[in-house]
Amino acid sequence: MTDEEIDELEAGPEIDALVAEKVMGYEVEFVGGKPRYNNPIPAKEFGGIWTTQVPAYSSLISEAWLIVETLKDVNRDVASLDFDLIYNTHEGSGWKDDAELIEKSVQRILPKEERWFAGFGCDEDELLDKPWGGSAHGSTPSLAICRAALKAVNK
Repeated sequence: MTDEEIDELEAGPEIDALVAEKVMGYEVEFVGGKPRYNNPIPAKEFGGIWTTQVPAYSSLISEAWLIVETLKDVNRDVASLDFDLIYNTHEGSGWKDDAELIEKSVQRILPKEERWFAGFGCDEDELLDKPWGGSAHGSTPSLAICRAALKAVNK
């Protein structure tokens, strides 16, 4: 999946299933039109295969934050992970003390679907086999986190 295709994904079961599979490491299957994954903990207690509905990563910030924690833990021994989450209404860095932005008399006002920015990156690329990271915009912080995480693991 290309970065452009990831940017086109909207909040909902499709992106949630992709995040569960590619970022969180679950084996996902659709049951009754809803993404589910095998949950080994209840399966041991109750026997058989126990499936759990994939969390709404792209809609709930509490679920999206699990993505941040997972990527932080996965990369802990390799390199330091940077994560940024920014709300910005205008094109550019958005910092009020940015002289270049202050001098601009007209700035492009970002559409609502681009106002949240999330980015994952690594300060120590030389420790990795290849550069690692990804960034994306979204209409909500949860959607921006999902898109950025998919781009990061897609490298």
